[in-house]
This record gives sequence, structure tokens and C-alpha cells, in this order.
Amino acid sequence: MALTRPLHDERPASAFADDSLPGYAGCLALDLGEESAMNLFAAAWRRLGSTAVLPAPMSIEEVLSPLFRHLAPPGRRVQITAVIAEHGELAALAAFERLGLAQGRPLAVSASWMADLPLAGTPLVGPDDPDDALARLIAGTTRLQGTHAVLFRLVPNDPAFGHLLSQAARRLGVPSPVILEPCQRAALATGRDFDDWFNANFARKRRKEFRRLAARLAETGKVETVLRQRGEPLSPWIQDFLTLESAGWKGRRGTALACSSDSSRFLAESLDRLDERGELLFWRLTFDGRPIAMLFAMVTGTTAFLGKIAHDEAFDRYSPGVLLILEATRTLLARTDITSADSCAVPGHPMIDNIWRDRVPLADMLIAAPGTPPPLFAAIAAAERIRRPLRATAKSLYHHLRRGYRHALDRA
Repeated sequence: MALTRPLHDERPASAFADDSLPGYAGCLALDLGEESAMNLFAAAWRRLGSTAVLPAPMSIEEVLSPLFRHLAPPGRRVQITAVIAEHGELAALAAFERLGLAQGRPLAVSASWMADLPLAGTPLVGPDDPDDALARLIAGTTRLQGTHAVLFRLVPNDPAFGHLLSQAARRLGVPSPVILEPCQRAALATGRDFDDWFNANFARKRRKEFRRLAARLAETGKVETVLRQRGEPLSPWIQDFLTLESAGWKGRRGTALACSSDSSRFLAESLDRLDERGELLFWRLTFDGRPIAMLFAMVTGTTAFLGKIAHDEAFDRYSPGVLLILEATRTLLARTDITSADSCAVPGHPMIDNIWRDRVPLADMLIAAPGTPPPLFAAIAAAERIRRPLRATAKSLYHHLRRGYRHALDRA
């Protein structure tokens, strides 16, 4: 890991070879491509992750570092920005991609980069003067990338983040942030006994159906739900998950993690790092000893974020994914250190939305760069509002045509 292109400072990256930066304060870009220097800055990054004012699952070192090194597109379009406070500690950090004309935006903006992982674009912001840290992150990012605004994607649409962003706007002297595409996705509030939750959450008929599915499956073979224990070898679990996912529709579509060596390496490295810190949960549902459903989650602070789920389609009539989610819920409700769980599913997901009835409000939030004239910022916001329904229509049409093409091939 190396620190590159520090703003307001022309010293070489070797001058910052420590996990703190005494004598330097400002905003800089990180380059994680130098394997020989992987320990550089990592300790400060992890400290920030453990003290951040809001959970930021995409920005913690255990996720973002391997994600950036394995899946960032070539060139300078994506970068990680870090804010260094006067005392030499990290104050804020996040990854951004520059979106311009090639991405359908006539005026360039910096947007939260998540590499198609829909967790949350919340930046890591430390507890010491967080308004100032976020303001400096915005100012530094837009200067580094030459953009007119920052688009924070899938951030909490709640008073905590809204106040933080509004205060940052005040410090920057820019208009109030604009909220775009508010939505809600399934979540789980803990602090309840599983049986109490189960009985209150589902009607009697639905509870009976879940029990019937589990009983029917158990009639045909030995069924077990296993929660991986810390210290147990992780590689076999990862390989089983990749194999299970690639055997289903994601493998046929080419979107399974195993279809990309870079994606597979990212997953293995990220889960290994999370496991080292005790922040990984991994479940599997087995039938006669072989996995038919698997799910993992990361724990950041007091919040669990679900990762990917995979299941064997040969067992679809028993809904193995649903059965595993119910057992994962049992685990999460029993953890006194977890106060909530975020499904990280698309809003309106037909499965998880009907199981987890709590909701986490999310939105994209747009904030102007320092020096962007208010009329120009208003034009950027208007363009974002216009392009979103157009993008959704184009995406729907694309998938409709693709399904039709595949259907025609199947009939040929």
C-alpha cells in the first residue's frame, strides 16, 4: 500500500511510511497496488474502522483493500481518498469513481464506488470533529478527480447521516445536499427471542408452511444447519460456496463469483481478513453432508451485513434459502453484541422482504464541490433525476430482450 498524490504536499510517498502521519494534515489518494508495502497505513485504517461514527461496510480495510486491488478498473477513474488530521491519524476514508460523459453525465461527479456490491456507500468518518472530516473528504475528492459534486450512493437516509452531511455542506459553503431515489430494504432489529420473533412475525399458516418444508426435507435425508466456528479452516467453506453459487442461475448467466478469478480472489481475501478479526459469520444447510444452501455475513460495529446467499436449485421445492435465512436469524437474535442486521438486498426483494419485516431507509445523496456555482449544482441534480428513470427503463428493456433471445434459442 502506498500513499500517492498528497494534496498540498510534494514529499514522496516514502515520507509517509508509517501507520500515522505526523506533521502532515490534508487529503491524499491511496494506491494499494504495492504488495511489498501492504502493512503501510493498515493499522490506522483499521482503527478508523473500529471507531467510525457510522457503520461503513464498504470502506473498512478488510473489504475495500482487497476489493480495490482485485476489482478496481484500470486507470485513475477509481481511487481511495483519505483525510489525515493534524494529530496524524486518519479522520475519513472512502472510495470514489469519476463519472463523466462516458457514463452518461455531461458534468463530472465523484460517486461512491462499490464494484456492484450493494452494501452501502457510507464513508468511514472518525469521531473527532466528523463534520470537518467529511467536508475535507468531499473537497479533497472533487479536487483530486476534477469533479463538480459528490454522489454518496446507498447511504442511510436518517437523521444521523443527514445531519452529518448537512453540517459538512455548511462548512464547505455549498447548497444543502439533494436526496435522490429514497428506498427501504429489509432489515432485522435484534433484542428479541427467536420464538417470540417467529410467532409475531408470521401468521399461523405461514409458520406451519415453514415447518412443513423443513419436515419434508428431513424426511428424504439427514438435514443439518451448521454455523462455522472461528478457527475452523475457512478455505473449504469458501470453495463450497463458490461451487454452489456457480452451479445455479448465476453461473449460467456468468455473474457467479467463480466466473471471475479476480472476484474469487477478492472474496477469499476479504473473508479471511474479516475472520481474523472475528467479524465473519458463515452458515450452511447440509443434506446428507453436502451443502444445499450457504450464506455469509460481516459484522461491523453492532450491525451485521448479509453477504451473498447460494442454494442448490435441485432442492427448490423445499426453499432451502428461506430455511437457512430463518436459522441465520436465530443466530443473529441470540447475539447480544449485534443490535441490527441489514439484508443488503435490493429493495422489494421477494424473499427477504417477506421474512425480515424491519426496514433500513437508504438514498443516494448529492452534494456540491466547493466552488461549484449553485445553478450548476441544480443542473447536476436535475440531470440525475432525469437519467434515473431512463436508466431503469433501459435496464428493464435489456433484460426483457435478453430473456426473449434465450427463449428463442431454447426453442431452436
